[in-house]
Amino acid sequence: MSADPWKLACERYLETLTDEERNLFSIASPENLFYGTSAAQILHRDASKSRKLAAKLRPLVVGIEQYGKALDVFASASSEIMSPIWGSIRVLLVVEPSLLPIS
Repeated sequence: MSADPWKLACERYLETLTDEERNLFSIASPENLFYGTSAAQILHRDASKSRKLAAKLRPLVVGIEQYGKALDVFASASSEIMSPIWGSIRVLLVVEPSLLPIS
């Protein structure tokens, strides 16, 4: 009769762990991992300077986005000066929603 490969792999893995690591492994569950990562995210959200700055800049970004299509046309018309400036701002506007916390 052959041994279950999964159980064999787990036993071999557990042999390499310290007592503290074995204890952590024994209490690991999807719920514990979820709650642990949620707690870490909340701590990061509360302590992050960049998230606080992004939240303060959100009204400005929303205001600029309202004029985005008009500025696209203007940048196309005077491409030498406006395109590099507006292009850089446009990139930030596209990337920005993924950086800001959901309010």
